Amino acid sequence: MKYKVEFQFKPKSDKRPVDAVQESPRIEFEVGQFIPIPDVGDTVNVDFGDGLNFYKVETRHFSYVSDLCVVTIVVTGVATDEMAARLKE
Repeated sequence: MKYKVEFQFKPKSDKRPVDAVQESPRIEFEVGQFIPIPDVGDTVNVDFGDGLNFYKVETRHFSYVSDLCVVTIVVTGVATDEMAARLKE
């Protein structure tokens, strides 16, 4: 089976994510390869076309079609003070 991970952005004020996925290349891998998939509550850097920014994982959804599994990870903004507590740059 092949796997693909996509990120979608959801503004905090909206009920659903935007239709587009991240600009940077999607993460794709095959069975047997270990790729860590962010969990709900984790923070990630994603490029939605305006450079890498910090986001917090809100939901994950797994779609299985034939021999492909697409993992859609919905992210939302993360407060600067929360990010500062998570990562020292």
